[in-house]
Amino acid sequence: MTLKNLTKLDFFNFSLDGQGKFIPKKPPSLVAINSNPKTNSNWANVNNINLITNGSFENGVNAPYPFVSLNVGSTAITGWTVTRGQIDYDITYWASASGQRSVDLNGSPGVGGIAQTLQTVAGQRYRVSFAMAGNPESGLPVKKMGVSAAGQSANFSFDTTGYTVSNMGWQNKTWTFTANSTATNLEFYSLSNEPANSSYGATLDNVSVVALPPEVAIDLNWKGISENSPDKFVYTFTRTGAALTAPLTVNFAVSGAATLGVNYTVVGGASSFTNTNGTVTFAPGSATAQITIAPKNDNLFTPNKDLSIQITPGSSYNTGTLIGRVATIINSNATRSPIPTASDDIITGTNRLEVIYGGLGKDILIGGGGADVFDYQNPNEGGDSIKDFRTFNDLISVRGSSFDPGLIRGTISPDRFIKGIGANTPDQRFIYNALTGSLLFDKDGNGTNAPVTLATLSNGLNFTYENILVS
Repeated sequence: MTLKNLTKLDFFNFSLDGQGKFIPKKPPSLVAINSNPKTNSNWANVNNINLITNGSFENGVNAPYPFVSLNVGSTAITGWTVTRGQIDYDITYWASASGQRSVDLNGSPGVGGIAQTLQTVAGQRYRVSFAMAGNPESGLPVKKMGVSAAGQSANFSFDTTGYTVSNMGWQNKTWTFTANSTATNLEFYSLSNEPANSSYGATLDNVSVVALPPEVAIDLNWKGISENSPDKFVYTFTRTGAALTAPLTVNFAVSGAATLGVNYTVVGGASSFTNTNGTVTFAPGSATAQITIAPKNDNLFTPNKDLSIQITPGSSYNTGTLIGRVATIINSNATRSPIPTASDDIITGTNRLEVIYGGLGKDILIGGGGADVFDYQNPNEGGDSIKDFRTFNDLISVRGSSFDPGLIRGTISPDRFIKGIGANTPDQRFIYNALTGSLLFDKDGNGTNAPVTLATLSNGLNFTYENILVS
């Protein structure tokens, strides 16, 4: 019988003598060994630097056999500790993914695992990369393993069908985790616990762990703001998945019909800003950075103008899913009805009679001087805040066909309105709560359906049915 024809269970037992040499002994079944080579504590924790010691398992105990079995507690593989059951340390038995050596997470027999403790930074994301295959010699074809670190875990599998010891079919796998302390135990462990797989498990090689750059995303406080409003857009950049100890500069592109200096000004926060691009810098220790934009009244009757800020790639960060936000500067000149966006806006009127329509989203509506009509075309357009409703000359307008086809055009009848906390009759549809300022719509009065909030006005107003108009 030649060495190539042998399976794992054909090898002799062996032990270490006083000089560290292997002494074979019979009967022919493997005996586990334990050795304690000094581990390498030369750690690194920066991007693209592998934190793993001996990730391809090339450094470890030598043996005159193609593999050796290692029991729980063994440190015979430099940098690694056997954490459970038993593993087999492949020396020359099959073609490894990197170098000459690799690990079978099942021993002879035994369902095992190995681990290494890494120096990490709490809050930092790390990518674990490794090569996986499976012992093709016998057992069920699908071999399974788990990987865990910092209370997080993932499972992986490999089908050995069609593979041999000379063609293992190694596959590269990746997994990410976020550290929660300065020391993290990374463990690979067998999930091939079926009796048929007791000596034939998932195989592991070429392990690396690198710190990932932070992930940067962007958000915006308001979708639209009237050009005559004193309110401001705030773009908030957020970094996650990395330590906050160092500053971070992020690049972004600027686009849209809005022009810097004409339609808006940059109040603060940007490290640089032009009509086409800019940068923003996170201060050390800060998870956020902000850019504040003030709309500017161009005193022209023009369409709404958009301003888009979108994060662009950089070598020191990754972009998240929220990489761009568009602010809309809403025209307020020579118009009696500013055009809203379909999201959260601040719409400010002028000193004229105007129809203020917020549309969808939770808006802040300000009529300004003059008599104003605050228009609602559908109950789902509610949730707004009306800041300056004057009961002596302002109106709430609702579209009858959308709210209640039974409502008659014109001012609602007194029986459709109540001042209080809820409807008392089936006919009442609109409720003004003088304590909270909430204006509610209830489509079935004192029935089973809950009312919806159309708007929040000032509390204590002399608000009556005459302030509600059906269109």
